[in-house]
Amino acid sequence: MKKEYDFSKGVRGKYAAVIEKGPEMKPVSLKKVADELEMMSEGIAVYINTKTGHIVAVTDDLEMMLGDDDPPDWAQDILPEVREALNSDEFISLPDAYEIHEYAIMEGFCYAVQDEALRNELLDLIRGSGAFRRFKNFIDHKGIDKDWYAYRESALVETAREFLEEHKIPFIDDSK
Repeated sequence: MKKEYDFSKGVRGKYAAVIEKGPEMKPVSLKKVADELEMMSEGIAVYINTKTGHIVAVTDDLEMMLGDDDPPDWAQDILPEVREALNSDEFISLPDAYEIHEYAIMEGFCYAVQDEALRNELLDLIRGSGAFRRFKNFIDHKGIDKDWYAYRESALVETAREFLEEHKIPFIDDSK
């Protein structure tokens, strides 16, 4: 335990109090948080411990098993972490699939395309029902899928960075 002194209680520390602090949190990997955001989908929530940086993914199935008297063997070791992530004030939820705004990322990619004709074609494709399927088929056909995935990864890294900064969670930028 690291000891720090709080001198705010008196002149020149006359009434200094010793504050016990836990071990300093190691910075979390920005890439790891962005990777978790990439795996986000309906039925999965990911939590990060604001004190340790520990990440726990919780599926709907795992959450339902918390009430089981006899959960499967494979879940025995995971369930205490799940319970802690759901019940501890030290854990906060990463942005979920709805907060990530996959459509906005896709639209941003379309606007970033330099070729005006291709940009307009992409923007037309993403309007209406089935936009994601049409978009993915088109980028595969045009051979710009690698550009899309790089753009998407960059957007998720930026979302992760903003989240960690907002919650004052130290991180290392290993996303390059």
